[in-house]
Amino acid sequence: MSTIETKKSNISENQIINYQKMNLIEYRKHLDNTYFHNLKYSAFSFLFPSLLCLYMGKYDFFIMQFIVWITSILRWHYTTNIYFQYLDHNYVKLVFITLIYYCFRSFSFKNDIYIYIYICSLISIAITYILSVYLFNLKNNKNVILHMILHGYTCAGFFYTPFVLNSYYS
Repeated sequence: MSTIETKKSNISENQIINYQKMNLIEYRKHLDNTYFHNLKYSAFSFLFPSLLCLYMGKYDFFIMQFIVWITSILRWHYTTNIYFQYLDHNYVKLVFITLIYYCFRSFSFKNDIYIYIYICSLISIAITYILSVYLFNLKNNKNVILHMILHGYTCAGFFYTPFVLNSYYS
């Protein structure tokens, strides 16, 4: 083994050891400086389904999704600002509960299979979020990748929303 390969393997082993020695606050600061900026780019995807809802005249979905986009961009652009973090977390939870309400409100026998698919996607999003939080607590950097996948799932669900759920404006 060459000395370069030895140095690379030693760095990665030391890095893993350092992650395990860090407390969660230090690990969080490390992620703020290294990986969290990538989540800002995946959060930009929330703009497109909100514009689709605006085009389709589903203004309640547009407002809901556009605010998710704004809070997510603020949260992931200013990663150290705790107020943006609380605003984003609480608003996303509110949107999640609101979408469950819209599922029950939109249910009918002619679209029941689509509502079931939508509910399964909401459950999948919740499970992915819980897994991401679990990996964060283990100090595993794959939590950022999993959260980016969560943004993708949510964006796909937002694209699906105006076609399946009944809007107050339709």
